[in-house]
Amino acid sequence: MVNFDTTFIVLVVLVPLAVILGSIILLSYTTTQFLQTRAAVTHGSLAGVQAKLDVLESARYINHGIIVDVRERTRRSKEWIFTGPPVEGIQVVVAVPAENETYTSLWFKTPDKLDGTSKFERFLAYCKVHPSEVEELLGKQVPVTLKDGEWQTNWIAASRRREPIVSFSQVVSRLFGEEEEDVV
Repeated sequence: MVNFDTTFIVLVVLVPLAVILGSIILLSYTTTQFLQTRAAVTHGSLAGVQAKLDVLESARYINHGIIVDVRERTRRSKEWIFTGPPVEGIQVVVAVPAENETYTSLWFKTPDKLDGTSKFERFLAYCKVHPSEVEELLGKQVPVTLKDGEWQTNWIAASRRREPIVSFSQVVSRLFGEEEEDVV
């Protein structure tokens, strides 16, 4: 017959029982804390999602920004961003009428000569501003779109839009004042 010593009972039965009981208490406490934190994060996230959806809803109606600043700005070229020489340019800052103070900007390389071929000259032509009157850019509207969470100007696409095609019969009716007849 085996003689059970009290140390044996304490070591084999009570210590594992205490460890299991402590683990259960610790697990229940951490689970409760996790769920409370998760609920707080979820509530905060829902408010953030709602705010983001409100901004996106209002952004659908924003299609133009206003030029608020034109300044000289030097930056490195894209090809040699780390080692290339700085490139002189012109930065056009556009304010977007969104909820926060939102700005986007355009950067143009300073043209070597004014022959109508530089991107900056094409931008000036789009805005109907003569190169000698660059300050007239202030207050002009530029088309903007919200793309991947950032406002971008899309004046090049807007400058390529053409007038809608008019049919020959519409031209004749405008010229001679004749009403078009509905053909059934």
